Amino acid sequence: MHPILFKLGPLTIYTYGVFVFLGVLSAYWIVHLQLKKLKVSSAVISNIIFGTIIYGFLGAKLLYILVEWEAFRQNPLVMIRSGFIFYGGIISGLLAVYLFAKEYGLSFFAL
Repeated sequence: MHPILFKLGPLTIYTYGVFVFLGVLSAYWIVHLQLKKLKVSSAVISNIIFGTIIYGFLGAKLLYILVEWEAFRQNPLVMIRSGFIFYGGIISGLLAVYLFAKEYGLSFFAL
């Protein structure tokens, strides 16, 4: 795989970022269709999906910072700009789904 998909002047588009975006977009579409079948309102669907995405990215970044704590202490700005740990996002995303299921009275496993 080529790490850089293409460059537009000073803007670099990375292949991994594009595929993460496509994965999030695909998941949004699939979850939206499934929750519509369960007769969940569009506002609740949007809250659950976007909240879970935010929790997922924050969890992935937080775990990256925890794992690379010494490097973060030495140069926090560089560490904030790069790096995520995939399973940190999965864990915090599942936590978000659990919290949203409780908040909206839905089944965690249905979500």
